[in-house]
Amino acid sequence: MQIKFSKKKKILHKGTVHINPDIYWQMICLSALTLAVLGCVFGFYLFTKVNKDFISLGEEDANTAEKVKKERLDSALEYFQERKERSSDILSSPSPIVDPSL
Repeated sequence: MQIKFSKKKKILHKGTVHINPDIYWQMICLSALTLAVLGCVFGFYLFTKVNKDFISLGEEDANTAEKVKKERLDSALEYFQERKERSSDILSSPSPIVDPSL
């Protein structure tokens, strides 16, 4: 004689509380796309603004809008000429320190 006990039926179903990662990936991609578009718009705006500034400098009178003075330019060229001469002197002269390992 066998005794039969009633067995509980196992009910398997998906839980209702879970995170959908697709929504977060979509939000990340959308925010990256938005930042890229805003960066392009800002770059274009900056380019047009700088481009207009350079055009407006050429249209002004040359006497009133002199940006680089001849004296300053000559002094800068003279400075670099002296540096070139010093560098060639240093490269052409032998080293005064003797290597003790030889």
